[in-house]
Amino acid sequence: MVWRYHIHGGVQLPESGQELAEILQANCLSVTHRYFPEARPTDPDWQYLDIWQAAQDHHRIVTLFKKIYPGKWVSTGASKGGKTAVFHRRFFPDDVDATVAYVAPFLLSPEDARFEPWLRSRGTPEEREAIYAFQRMLLERKDQLLPFYGAWFDQNGYTYSLPLASAFEGSVISYEWNFFQRHRFGIEEIPGPGAPEEDMIEHLAQVVRLYYRSDLWRDYFKAYVYQVLTETGSPRYEPYHLYDLLEEQGVDVRVSYDFPLETEFVYRWESIPDVLGWAATEGDEIIYIYGEIDPWTAGAVELTGQADALKVLQAGADHGVRISELDTEGLVLQKLGAWLGMALPPRGLALSIQVPAEAALFGTPEDPTLFPGW
Repeated sequence: MVWRYHIHGGVQLPESGQELAEILQANCLSVTHRYFPEARPTDPDWQYLDIWQAAQDHHRIVTLFKKIYPGKWVSTGASKGGKTAVFHRRFFPDDVDATVAYVAPFLLSPEDARFEPWLRSRGTPEEREAIYAFQRMLLERKDQLLPFYGAWFDQNGYTYSLPLASAFEGSVISYEWNFFQRHRFGIEEIPGPGAPEEDMIEHLAQVVRLYYRSDLWRDYFKAYVYQVLTETGSPRYEPYHLYDLLEEQGVDVRVSYDFPLETEFVYRWESIPDVLGWAATEGDEIIYIYGEIDPWTAGAVELTGQADALKVLQAGADHGVRISELDTEGLVLQKLGAWLGMALPPRGLALSIQVPAEAALFGTPEDPTLFPGW
Protein backbone atom coordinates (compact mmCIF):
# COMPACT_ATOMS: atom_id res chain seq x y z
CA MET A 1 0.00 0.00 0.00
CA VAL A 2 1.38 3.41 -1.00
CA TRP A 3 0.19 6.10 1.42
CA ARG A 4 0.41 9.53 -0.20
CA TYR A 5 0.11 12.97 1.39
CA HIS A 6 -1.62 14.97 -1.28
CA ILE A 7 -1.73 18.64 -2.14
CA HIS A 8 -3.94 19.31 -5.14
CA GLY A 9 -2.46 21.45 -7.84
CA GLY A 10 1.17 20.64 -7.01
CA VAL A 11 3.87 20.89 -9.66
CA GLN A 12 4.69 17.19 -9.79
CA LEU A 13 3.74 15.13 -12.83
CA PRO A 14 3.41 12.22 -12.46
CA GLU A 15 2.42 12.58 -8.84
CA SER A 16 4.75 11.01 -6.31
CA GLY A 17 2.31 8.41 -4.99
CA GLN A 18 1.42 7.23 -8.46
CA GLU A 19 5.07 6.68 -9.34
CA LEU A 20 5.63 4.53 -6.27
CA ALA A 21 2.36 2.68 -6.79
CA GLU A 22 3.57 1.72 -10.26
CA ILE A 23 7.02 0.69 -9.02
CA LEU A 24 5.57 -1.44 -6.23
CA GLN A 25 2.45 -2.58 -8.13
CA ALA A 26 0.52 -1.38 -5.09
CA ASN A 27 -2.72 0.29 -4.15
CA CYS A 28 -2.44 4.05 -3.54
CA LEU A 29 -4.31 5.85 -0.75
CA SER A 30 -4.28 9.64 -1.14
CA VAL A 31 -5.07 11.92 1.80
CA THR A 32 -5.31 15.71 1.72
CA HIS A 33 -3.77 17.93 4.35
CA ARG A 34 -5.52 18.98 7.55
CA TYR A 35 -7.63 22.17 7.12
CA PHE A 36 -7.28 22.23 3.35
CA PRO A 37 -10.72 22.69 1.75
CA GLU A 38 -11.42 18.96 1.53
CA ALA A 39 -10.55 18.59 5.23
CA ARG A 40 -11.52 21.95 6.76
CA PRO A 41 -14.19 22.35 9.43
CA THR A 42 -16.93 24.87 8.73
CA ASP A 43 -15.60 27.12 11.49
CA PRO A 44 -11.97 26.03 11.95
CA ASP A 45 -10.14 26.62 15.20
CA TRP A 46 -6.69 27.37 13.80
CA GLN A 47 -4.86 26.50 17.01
CA TYR A 48 -5.41 22.84 16.11
CA LEU A 49 -3.53 23.11 12.83
CA ASP A 50 -0.04 21.83 13.60
CA ILE A 51 2.16 18.93 12.60
CA TRP A 52 1.38 16.95 15.76
CA GLN A 53 -2.38 17.15 15.19
CA ALA A 54 -1.93 16.21 11.53
CA ALA A 55 0.27 13.26 12.45
CA GLN A 56 -2.48 11.99 14.73
CA ASP A 57 -4.94 12.23 11.80
CA HIS A 58 -2.64 10.14 9.66
CA HIS A 59 -1.98 7.62 12.41
CA ARG A 60 -5.72 7.07 12.83
CA ILE A 61 -6.31 6.62 9.12
CA VAL A 62 -3.43 4.16 8.73
CA THR A 63 -4.63 2.22 11.78
CA LEU A 64 -8.13 1.92 10.32
CA PHE A 65 -7.04 0.95 6.82
CA LYS A 66 -4.56 -1.64 8.06
CA LYS A 67 -7.60 -3.72 8.96
CA ILE A 68 -8.15 -4.31 5.25
CA TYR A 69 -4.62 -3.75 3.92
CA PRO A 70 -2.40 -5.79 6.29
CA GLY A 71 0.64 -5.87 3.98
CA LYS A 72 3.62 -3.56 3.63
CA TRP A 73 3.00 0.19 3.79
CA VAL A 74 5.06 2.98 2.19
CA SER A 75 4.34 6.66 2.81
CA THR A 76 5.26 9.34 0.31
CA GLY A 77 4.60 12.87 -0.80
CA ALA A 78 6.23 15.77 -2.61
CA SER A 79 7.16 19.20 -1.23
CA LYS A 80 4.68 19.85 1.60
CA GLY A 81 3.54 16.25 1.21
CA GLY A 82 7.13 15.04 1.51
CA LYS A 83 7.80 16.76 4.79
CA THR A 84 4.34 15.75 6.04
CA ALA A 85 5.38 12.12 5.48
CA VAL A 86 8.45 12.76 7.64
CA PHE A 87 6.38 14.55 10.32
CA HIS A 88 4.09 11.52 10.51
CA ARG A 89 7.09 9.20 10.95
CA ARG A 90 8.54 11.46 13.65
CA PHE A 91 5.58 10.83 15.93
CA PHE A 92 4.48 7.39 14.70
CA PRO A 93 7.64 5.78 13.31
CA ASP A 94 6.17 2.27 13.09
CA ASP A 95 3.00 3.14 11.17
CA VAL A 96 4.64 2.37 7.81
CA ASP A 97 7.56 0.25 6.65
CA ALA A 98 9.31 2.88 4.55
CA THR A 99 8.97 6.49 3.38
CA VAL A 100 9.98 8.28 0.18
CA ALA A 101 10.02 12.06 0.68
CA TYR A 102 10.33 13.98 -2.58
CA VAL A 103 11.73 17.55 -2.52
CA ALA A 104 10.87 18.02 1.18
CA PRO A 105 12.19 21.36 2.52
CA PHE A 106 12.63 21.86 6.27
CA LEU A 107 12.68 25.54 7.18
CA LEU A 108 14.06 26.79 10.47
CA SER A 109 12.32 30.14 10.87
CA PRO A 110 9.59 32.42 9.47
CA GLU A 111 12.30 33.94 7.24
CA ASP A 112 14.95 31.28 6.73
CA ALA A 113 18.10 33.03 5.48
CA ARG A 114 19.65 29.89 3.93
CA PHE A 115 17.48 30.13 0.84
CA GLU A 116 18.62 33.47 -0.53
CA PRO A 117 22.29 32.59 -1.23
CA TRP A 118 21.21 29.20 -2.57
CA LEU A 119 18.77 30.82 -5.00
CA ARG A 120 21.41 33.35 -6.10
CA SER A 121 23.70 30.49 -7.06
CA ARG A 122 21.20 28.66 -9.29
CA GLY A 123 21.43 28.73 -13.06
CA THR A 124 23.97 30.16 -15.46
CA PRO A 125 25.13 33.80 -15.63
CA GLU A 126 23.17 34.13 -18.88
CA GLU A 127 19.97 32.89 -17.20
CA ARG A 128 20.39 35.25 -14.29
CA GLU A 129 21.00 38.23 -16.60
CA ALA A 130 17.91 37.39 -18.67
CA ILE A 131 15.73 36.90 -15.57
CA TYR A 132 16.77 40.18 -14.00
CA ALA A 133 16.33 42.09 -17.26
CA PHE A 134 12.80 40.72 -17.68
CA GLN A 135 11.83 41.55 -14.10
CA ARG A 136 13.06 45.12 -14.45
CA MET A 137 11.33 45.55 -17.78
CA LEU A 138 8.02 44.44 -16.28
CA LEU A 139 8.31 46.91 -13.41
CA GLU A 140 9.40 49.75 -15.69
CA ARG A 141 6.27 49.15 -17.80
CA LYS A 142 3.94 48.49 -14.89
CA ASP A 143 1.40 51.15 -15.85
CA GLN A 144 0.98 49.74 -19.36
CA LEU A 145 0.98 46.12 -18.21
CA LEU A 146 -1.45 46.34 -15.27
CA PRO A 147 -4.61 46.23 -17.43
CA PHE A 148 -3.34 43.10 -19.18
CA TYR A 149 -2.38 41.58 -15.81
CA GLY A 150 -5.89 42.15 -14.45
CA ALA A 151 -7.51 40.88 -17.65
CA TRP A 152 -5.58 37.61 -17.38
CA PHE A 153 -7.73 36.47 -14.45
CA ASP A 154 -10.99 37.17 -16.27
CA GLN A 155 -9.79 35.53 -19.47
CA ASN A 156 -8.83 32.38 -17.59
CA GLY A 157 -11.98 32.08 -15.47
CA TYR A 158 -10.62 33.42 -12.16
CA THR A 159 -11.43 36.35 -9.93
CA TYR A 160 -8.96 38.52 -8.06
CA SER A 161 -10.32 40.91 -5.44
CA LEU A 162 -7.17 42.44 -3.92
CA PRO A 163 -5.16 45.45 -5.17
CA LEU A 164 -3.77 44.56 -8.58
CA ALA A 165 -0.64 46.73 -8.44
CA SER A 166 0.60 45.01 -5.29
CA ALA A 167 -0.13 41.57 -6.76
CA PHE A 168 1.67 42.51 -9.97
CA GLU A 169 4.83 43.49 -8.11
CA GLY A 170 4.62 40.32 -6.03
CA SER A 171 4.39 38.21 -9.17
CA VAL A 172 7.40 39.94 -10.69
CA ILE A 173 9.45 39.43 -7.52
CA SER A 174 8.58 35.71 -7.42
CA TYR A 175 9.56 35.18 -11.07
CA GLU A 176 13.19 34.36 -10.24
CA TRP A 177 12.27 31.72 -7.65
CA ASN A 178 9.67 30.09 -9.87
CA PHE A 179 11.94 30.07 -12.92
CA PHE A 180 14.30 27.70 -11.09
CA GLN A 181 11.67 25.81 -9.08
CA ARG A 182 10.24 24.57 -12.37
CA HIS A 183 13.30 24.80 -14.60
CA ARG A 184 11.39 24.23 -17.82
CA PHE A 185 11.85 27.53 -19.62
CA GLY A 186 14.78 28.54 -21.79
CA ILE A 187 15.97 32.14 -21.84
CA GLU A 188 14.98 32.28 -25.50
CA GLU A 189 11.35 32.04 -24.27
CA ILE A 190 11.66 35.18 -22.13
CA PRO A 191 9.99 38.11 -23.96
CA GLY A 192 12.25 40.96 -24.94
CA PRO A 193 11.64 44.75 -24.91
CA GLY A 194 9.67 44.72 -28.17
CA ALA A 195 7.27 41.95 -27.19
CA PRO A 196 3.51 42.68 -27.00
CA GLU A 197 2.10 43.27 -23.52
CA GLU A 198 -0.07 40.14 -23.81
CA ASP A 199 3.01 37.99 -24.43
CA MET A 200 4.84 39.44 -21.44
CA ILE A 201 1.93 38.76 -19.09
CA GLU A 202 1.32 35.28 -20.51
CA HIS A 203 4.94 34.31 -19.96
CA LEU A 204 4.89 35.74 -16.44
CA ALA A 205 1.67 33.83 -15.75
CA GLN A 206 3.14 30.54 -16.98
CA VAL A 207 6.31 30.79 -14.91
CA VAL A 208 4.77 31.98 -11.62
CA ARG A 209 1.52 30.02 -12.11
CA LEU A 210 -0.53 33.18 -11.79
CA TYR A 211 -3.74 31.29 -11.01
CA TYR A 212 -2.32 30.64 -7.52
CA ARG A 213 -2.95 34.33 -6.77
CA SER A 214 -6.65 34.08 -7.62
CA ASP A 215 -9.34 34.21 -4.93
CA LEU A 216 -10.04 30.50 -5.42
CA TRP A 217 -6.48 29.34 -4.90
CA ARG A 218 -5.69 31.76 -2.07
CA ASP A 219 -8.52 30.13 -0.15
CA TYR A 220 -7.15 26.71 -1.06
CA PHE A 221 -3.73 27.52 0.38
CA LYS A 222 -5.03 29.28 3.49
CA ALA A 223 -4.06 26.37 5.75
CA TYR A 224 -0.62 26.16 4.15
CA VAL A 225 -0.02 29.85 4.85
CA TYR A 226 -1.13 29.47 8.46
CA GLN A 227 1.37 26.65 9.01
CA VAL A 228 4.15 28.62 7.32
CA LEU A 229 3.57 31.49 9.73
CA THR A 230 3.27 29.37 12.86
CA GLU A 231 5.47 26.29 12.44
CA THR A 232 6.89 25.28 9.06
CA GLY A 233 8.56 28.54 8.02
CA SER A 234 9.23 30.46 4.82
CA PRO A 235 12.32 31.38 2.77
CA ARG A 236 13.78 34.84 3.14
CA TYR A 237 14.16 36.58 -0.19
CA GLU A 238 15.27 40.16 -0.82
CA PRO A 239 14.96 41.41 -4.42
CA TYR A 240 17.89 43.83 -4.14
CA HIS A 241 18.10 44.28 -7.89
CA LEU A 242 14.50 45.57 -8.00
CA TYR A 243 14.35 47.86 -4.97
CA ASP A 244 14.59 51.06 -7.00
CA LEU A 245 11.50 50.06 -9.02
CA LEU A 246 9.19 48.72 -6.29
CA GLU A 247 6.44 51.12 -5.20
CA GLU A 248 3.59 49.16 -3.64
CA GLN A 249 2.90 48.13 -0.06
CA GLY A 250 2.19 44.47 0.52
CA VAL A 251 -1.30 43.40 1.66
CA ASP A 252 -1.59 42.16 5.25
CA VAL A 253 -1.72 38.36 5.25
CA ARG A 254 -4.86 38.45 7.43
CA VAL A 255 -6.62 40.35 4.67
CA SER A 256 -5.19 38.49 1.68
CA TYR A 257 -6.04 35.07 3.16
CA ASP A 258 -9.22 36.12 4.96
CA PHE A 259 -8.12 35.40 8.52
CA PRO A 260 -9.88 37.25 11.34
CA LEU A 261 -8.03 40.52 11.92
CA GLU A 262 -7.35 39.54 15.52
CA THR A 263 -5.54 36.35 14.45
CA GLU A 264 -2.08 36.05 15.99
CA PHE A 265 0.60 34.01 14.28
CA VAL A 266 2.86 32.72 17.04
CA TYR A 267 5.79 30.75 15.64
CA ARG A 268 6.74 27.46 17.31
CA TRP A 269 10.52 27.54 16.97
CA GLU A 270 11.09 24.09 18.43
CA SER A 271 9.04 22.03 15.96
CA ILE A 272 11.31 21.70 12.91
CA PRO A 273 14.63 21.35 14.81
CA ASP A 274 13.00 18.53 16.78
CA VAL A 275 12.00 16.75 13.56
CA LEU A 276 15.43 17.26 11.98
CA GLY A 277 17.21 15.99 15.07
CA TRP A 278 15.08 12.85 15.02
CA ALA A 279 15.56 12.40 11.25
CA ALA A 280 19.35 12.55 11.57
CA THR A 281 19.62 10.07 14.45
CA GLU A 282 16.53 7.85 14.42
CA GLY A 283 14.69 8.42 11.15
CA ASP A 284 15.19 4.97 9.67
CA GLU A 285 13.78 3.66 6.36
CA ILE A 286 13.40 7.11 4.76
CA ILE A 287 14.59 8.16 1.30
CA TYR A 288 14.92 11.90 0.62
CA ILE A 289 15.05 13.01 -3.03
CA TYR A 290 16.03 16.55 -4.09
CA GLY A 291 16.72 18.47 -7.30
CA GLU A 292 19.98 20.43 -7.46
CA ILE A 293 18.47 23.38 -9.35
CA ASP A 294 15.43 23.63 -7.02
CA PRO A 295 15.49 26.66 -4.66
CA TRP A 296 13.71 24.58 -1.99
CA THR A 297 16.75 22.29 -1.76
CA ALA A 298 18.40 24.88 0.49
CA GLY A 299 16.19 23.30 3.18
CA ALA A 300 17.20 19.71 2.45
CA VAL A 301 17.60 17.34 5.38
CA GLU A 302 21.13 16.74 6.65
CA LEU A 303 21.96 13.11 7.45
CA THR A 304 24.78 12.08 9.81
CA GLY A 305 24.99 8.36 9.10
CA GLN A 306 23.29 7.46 12.37
CA ALA A 307 19.92 6.69 10.76
CA ASP A 308 19.31 4.01 8.14
CA ALA A 309 18.24 6.58 5.56
CA LEU A 310 19.25 7.74 2.09
CA LYS A 311 19.49 11.25 0.62
CA VAL A 312 19.76 11.79 -3.14
CA LEU A 313 20.58 15.10 -4.85
CA GLN A 314 19.98 14.87 -8.60
CA ALA A 315 22.12 17.22 -10.70
CA GLY A 316 20.13 19.51 -12.99
CA ALA A 317 16.74 18.47 -11.57
CA ASP A 318 14.10 20.86 -10.25
CA HIS A 319 11.13 20.63 -7.84
CA GLY A 320 9.47 17.98 -9.99
CA VAL A 321 12.27 15.38 -9.76
CA ARG A 322 11.17 11.74 -9.68
CA ILE A 323 12.82 8.37 -9.06
CA SER A 324 12.69 7.56 -12.78
CA GLU A 325 14.94 10.59 -13.47
CA LEU A 326 17.64 9.73 -10.94
CA ASP A 327 21.17 8.70 -11.88
CA THR A 328 21.00 6.54 -8.75
CA GLU A 329 17.60 5.00 -9.49
CA GLY A 330 18.97 1.49 -8.97
CA LEU A 331 20.33 2.36 -5.54
CA VAL A 332 17.03 3.89 -4.48
CA LEU A 333 15.03 0.84 -5.58
CA GLN A 334 17.54 -1.51 -3.98
CA LYS A 335 17.31 0.34 -0.66
CA LEU A 336 13.52 0.48 -0.77
CA GLY A 337 13.28 -3.21 -1.64
CA ALA A 338 15.61 -4.18 1.20
CA TRP A 339 13.46 -2.33 3.74
CA LEU A 340 10.29 -3.93 2.41
CA GLY A 341 11.84 -7.39 2.17
CA MET A 342 10.85 -7.81 -1.45
CA ALA A 343 12.30 -7.80 -4.95
CA LEU A 344 10.83 -4.83 -6.79
CA PRO A 345 9.17 -5.60 -10.15
CA PRO A 346 10.63 -4.29 -13.41
CA ARG A 347 9.71 -0.72 -14.24
CA GLY A 348 6.93 -0.01 -16.72
CA LEU A 349 4.54 -2.83 -15.85
CA ALA A 350 0.86 -1.95 -16.09
CA LEU A 351 -0.60 -0.88 -12.77
CA SER A 352 -3.32 -3.18 -11.49
CA ILE A 353 -5.28 -1.98 -8.47
CA GLN A 354 -7.20 -4.50 -6.36
CA VAL A 355 -9.67 -3.07 -3.83
CA PRO A 356 -10.83 -5.60 -1.23
CA ALA A 357 -14.58 -5.96 -0.89
CA GLU A 358 -14.22 -5.23 2.82
CA ALA A 359 -13.22 -1.64 1.94
CA ALA A 360 -16.92 -0.81 1.58
CA LEU A 361 -17.28 -1.30 5.32
CA PHE A 362 -15.28 1.83 5.92
CA GLY A 363 -17.38 4.19 3.83
CA THR A 364 -16.14 7.57 2.62
CA PRO A 365 -15.94 11.14 3.93
CA GLU A 366 -19.10 11.85 1.92
CA ASP A 367 -20.85 9.09 3.87
CA PRO A 368 -19.21 9.37 7.32
CA THR A 369 -21.78 7.15 9.03
CA LEU A 370 -20.03 4.17 7.45
CA PHE A 371 -16.57 5.22 8.58
CA PRO A 372 -16.23 4.96 12.36
CA GLY A 373 -14.68 8.09 13.79
CA TRP A 374 -14.18 9.87 10.45
